[in-house]
Amino acid sequence: MDDVTQLFQSDGGEASSELKVALSNGDLPLAGSCVTLEHRWVAETEPALAKCFAVVEIDEPTAGKAVDMLLGGEWHRRKP
Repeated sequence: MDDVTQLFQSDGGEASSELKVALSNGDLPLAGSCVTLEHRWVAETEPALAKCFAVVEIDEPTAGKAVDMLLGGEWHRRKP
């Protein structure tokens, strides 16, 4: 899920609360992404929830690599 921190905003209401409980109990597997600053916000405001996620840092690709990824990558152009 992209920008996973949106799920845990203070105005999330009942759905947000239920998601937090499900994640904390290990009942809901979830892969999400967010920027470092947003993860830090979750860690500071919801430390128990932050423990439910593992941080995987990924460097931003170069412009050339990004274009290659969008065009299907090098593997896509190879002949079988």
